Amino acid sequence: MSCECLANDSISHHDVGGYRVFYEDCVDVAYAPLERGVGVHNAVPAVTLSLTNTSTQNTQLYETVNSSITSSFSAIQASFISTGTTYNTLALNPNGGNVGVGTTGPLAPIHVLNATGNPASSPDDGVAPNCHLLLRNTKTGLSPYSLALGVDQTTGVGYINAAGNGSLQSVCLNTRGGGVGIGTTTPSATLQVNGSLAKSSGTFDIGHPLHPDTNKRLVHSFIEGPRCDLIYRGKTTLVNGSAVVNIDKECTHSPECAMDEGTFEALCANPQIFLQNNQSFDRVRGVIAGATLTITCETPAAVEIGWMVIAERADPFIKQWDRTNPDGYLITQYSSAEAPVASAAPSE
Repeated sequence: MSCECLANDSISHHDVGGYRVFYEDCVDVAYAPLERGVGVHNAVPAVTLSLTNTSTQNTQLYETVNSSITSSFSAIQASFISTGTTYNTLALNPNGGNVGVGTTGPLAPIHVLNATGNPASSPDDGVAPNCHLLLRNTKTGLSPYSLALGVDQTTGVGYINAAGNGSLQSVCLNTRGGGVGIGTTTPSATLQVNGSLAKSSGTFDIGHPLHPDTNKRLVHSFIEGPRCDLIYRGKTTLVNGSAVVNIDKECTHSPECAMDEGTFEALCANPQIFLQNNQSFDRVRGVIAGATLTITCETPAAVEIGWMVIAERADPFIKQWDRTNPDGYLITQYSSAEAPVASAAPSE
């Protein structure tokens, strides 16, 4: 048993396992197996190791082990021992370095390793959630409310699951505002996906425009189809039985919303024209060349014509998507065992 101490008029000691351990500005301490504990700046340590400073409100960090074999645990706690119940901040590696949980070779500020991560296990099973990080509150219910994060050991799929009170719960992102980006670090919308998006069903869900001061909501379903279609529409008035429409400029409601010249032609293929004479029964027809739609009537009438052009996407992005063939046409069926992996949008 040895202890080298600097010269000091107030050297304290504590008897441990039949040995007397000295401490106060010690540069080296060695001790036998403990029966009560070792204290540094603490004459009567109540735990295995107690480190205390000399300020009025002393900060104590200690490690303890439960005596029960079935529920034993280790703990590190920072607290003000002068008050007994006031806890303090605990900092790990404040000057740099990594912290490992389940690993001795952490590669990040916090590195958690778990060889049993499995998203099929509910994070609220209350016994051994198969995840890497478990966040749980004290809300009461049939089971604890939990958020589990992990990586599946077999497939490598990362997951975030929320559950509690015996059922699955919602996961919310940016509840105070801001955008969420998938495949991008600069989202320009509430949710921006730089890549493909697949869904089983979908709607828009908004506050009802006729009842803004109530809880009534309005829901419309998305328009689905087996083609990657784009829709352009507008109205024009014939002069002497004809009219020329620039789709890039006239497909929007106002000029400041128009597309750049050549956009329609670069983006679309296989256009189809739909025309409606809104004022007479005279027949009309249309022809597209590039982004120019020419409408003619069988009589030299000056009537309003409603027009719509539906075309299929033909841009490089759609052709490189793993859900289309090399021409950009949507592959409408696949086996779930061979489901394509979501890919980011190709770079320009």
